[in-house]
Amino acid sequence: MDENEYKMILGVYQKKTHEMLAQIIALETRVLGLNNVVEQLSTKVTDQENLLIQLRGKNKQPKNITVDSEGF
Repeated sequence: MDENEYKMILGVYQKKTHEMLAQIIALETRVLGLNNVVEQLSTKVTDQENLLIQLRGKNKQPKNITVDSEGF
């Protein structure tokens, strides 16, 4: 290989390195954004589960039943 071929190879390596770095940065940014969405949805699910537990707890409480004593 002569000097020009080495220069071309180095140029291609530099170009590909820059392209891959840009892709990695974009993908990591996307992953961070999606992780944020997952955290928000997990919080929402937890809140909904807690609300469901509260609502079920209210249904288990005994209701005051009044009986008409005149009917006996």
